[in-house]
Parts: sequence; C-alpha cells; structure tokens
Amino acid sequence: MIWLRAKEHYDCIAKFDPDSNILTKIYQEGFESNTNGTFLEMKEGLFLLYRYNEKLYFQVNDKVFLLDENTVINVAGERPTKILKVLKNEMIEYETKYTPTSSPIEDDLTPFVDEEDFDFGLFASNVSKNPKRKEIIFNK
Repeated sequence: MIWLRAKEHYDCIAKFDPDSNILTKIYQEGFESNTNGTFLEMKEGLFLLYRYNEKLYFQVNDKVFLLDENTVINVAGERPTKILKVLKNEMIEYETKYTPTSSPIEDDLTPFVDEEDFDFGLFASNVSKNPKRKEIIFNK
C-alpha cells in the first residue's frame, strides 16, 4: 500500500494498493506524510504516476507501465482533446485520447505555473522524458 496525493484537490489523498489496483480516497486537510505519487480522475478514467518498490510507474485505469530508460510518454494535440501515447523502445504500447480537466488562467502572472500544472498527461510526459526528474520524483 502506498499514499498518493490528488493532483487537483489539495485536501484529497488516497491509499493505493498497486497489487490489487484498489484506490481508497480520503479527504483530510494538512496531510503531513510523504506521498509516493499522484492521481487524477478524468472522464476517461483514473490516471496515476507513482513510485512503488523503488520504481516509477504510470497507470491509466488497469494499464500499468514501468517508466524505465526505454519508456516515454508522448502527448500531442490541442485542447480540448489530447492524445497520449506510451512508447517502449519507440514502439507504441498504449494510446488513448483524454481531456485535461482544468485550464490555465488567462494572463496568469504567477511565475511558477506551467502548462503541466493543468494537464496530467503532459506532466507525466515531461517526467518520463527527464532522467533526473524521473530519478528524484516521489523519492524519499
């Protein structure tokens, strides 16, 4: 069992069992413990990015992908519908369309906000393509 933080709800965490694929949400402000990943529920299903047994995984519903040095996530298209592809050794392992659940605020002056903050697929893609970020994310 690992702890995940909801990507878009600051007060929602979840217990997740990767072996049984069971996610149990808990709404609790001020959760202090470290989490092992993040998740987002979209109309297309449940998207997760997490570390388990020291390895990084990306999951869409019941499809699980180890994000090793041979696996990347590509995102293409414009809002409202985007295409996400998981490639292993440059071969497509999985492909799905999805709709990001939130949009950037027009003319937002917050300097640290990026497009990936509003697009879970893009966030997972950026992590999968950056070896240093892939190594440190969700590592205690």
